Amino acid sequence: MTFIEVGLPAVAAAQAITACDWEVGHPSNLDRVGPGVSSSKVDTERAMAACRGDLETDPDSPRLQYHLARAIVYHADRRGTSYEGGMIYKAQSAAADHTQAMFVYGLMLSRESRACEAAPWMRRAAEAGLKSARLACVDNAVGGRWSDSGMVLDADLMVGFYTPPLIRCQGTTKTCCWAPCGGSWPA
Repeated sequence: MTFIEVGLPAVAAAQAITACDWEVGHPSNLDRVGPGVSSSKVDTERAMAACRGDLETDPDSPRLQYHLARAIVYHADRRGTSYEGGMIYKAQSAAADHTQAMFVYGLMLSRESRACEAAPWMRRAAEAGLKSARLACVDNAVGGRWSDSGMVLDADLMVGFYTPPLIRCQGTTKTCCWAPCGGSWPA
């Protein structure tokens, strides 16, 4: 059986699936190595324990850092507590060029009314081919939310974000025509 037969991205062949991946891997993450878990199904206590354990073995893994951040933020949101610990891991993962982390870190910064810091992260994720980031960049630029960021978001760039891109589709690079890549759009 191949990874494609079970719906896993091709990148999974190169990386071992960890307990952390099984517990909290994002289903739309282009770099995921497991099937992914929707936010409502994440058991945050179990996910945080699994990710902390896996990070002891591989402390510099941007993928595992992102997963732990995801678990911490969901845990905090469900309890109405601070998610700052999750932001630290999201920042580390984003700084290591993890595409999903760049986008979500930008979203979280936006949530905190830190648009000037959010814009470059979301743009980098968009330029890496993440569809949700491409759309969010256009939305934020057109909506004026990034007008004070100093980021140049010209019309050609915005049109480019809506043009069929050369996009990474679950571990491969190909041209997609705003139709499903490998069965579903990566978020």
